[in-house]
Parts: sequence; structure tokens; C-alpha cells
Amino acid sequence: MTEKKQGVPVQEPVPAEEPAKAGDNNKIWHYNGKFPVVVDYLVFFGIFLGGWILALAEIAKVFPVFIRRLKLTQGMSLVIISIAVGKSLGSLLYYAQGWM
Repeated sequence: MTEKKQGVPVQEPVPAEEPAKAGDNNKIWHYNGKFPVVVDYLVFFGIFLGGWILALAEIAKVFPVFIRRLKLTQGMSLVIISIAVGKSLGSLLYYAQGWM
């Protein structure tokens, strides 16, 4: 039962990496190219979300200028409701037609 196997290769232990020093300011790149994939996704998601937020802010700046130039003083609630209904119907039509 206790036969010794001949010719089985023995795997030698891999030496551990050297820990970061106290004064090492470049700790993010200490992974030597093994940067976690989740962090990559989070960085690109943050860039994407920031772009959307800036685009929304630019659109929000357009409405007051547009309203002033058209001299709309009454009926603003109707305009806002019309925009919201149009966007909702457009998105429903988009998904109902399967254009996705």
C-alpha cells in the first residue's frame, strides 16, 4: 500500500514578491501588470457616467436660453409635460419595435 512513486516531478515553491516600501508612491502599479479587472471597469464606468452628467448639465443650460429667445412666459408646464410624454412614447416605441 505504501508504494513509492518513481519519476514524479516535484514542483519547487515560487518565491514571494517583495512588499512595497514605506516611501513607495507608485503603489497602484506594484501589481506588475496584474491590475484587477474590476478596477478597470469602475474607472471606465466613472468616465462614462461623468460624460452623461456633463451632457445633462449642458442640456439643462439650453432650456432657459431657448425659452428667453422664444419669449415664452405662459404655458411652461405644458412644454415640460410635452417633452416628458414625447420621450416616454419614443422609448416605448423603440423597445416595442425591437430596434434594440
